[in-house]
Amino acid sequence: FSPVIFAAGDPSESPIKSIDDILKVLNNIVKWMYMFFFVVAVLFILIAAYGYLTAQGNPETIQKVNKQILYAVIAIVIAIVSVGFDVIIRKFLEQGN
Repeated sequence: FSPVIFAAGDPSESPIKSIDDILKVLNNIVKWMYMFFFVVAVLFILIAAYGYLTAQGNPETIQKVNKQILYAVIAIVIAIVSVGFDVIIRKFLEQGN
């Protein structure tokens, strides 16, 4: 037995056999993207909160913190849009069937 063949399994056996399998894989990818971008957003918000606490009225620091909050909002929007892409692609694949 070759370790590469053993690790890869039988190349003729694909885990994707139907559109439902593609949709399951797509759903998993979207879930991971959704969680990732929300975690990033929470981290940006926590960093921004710390920045506000330590800014002491410094306008440059406050401007930097405002940008971090903007990035957090962008991450949340991307997470929400990723769920929308799942629905759009699902409808596209189901229409072709």
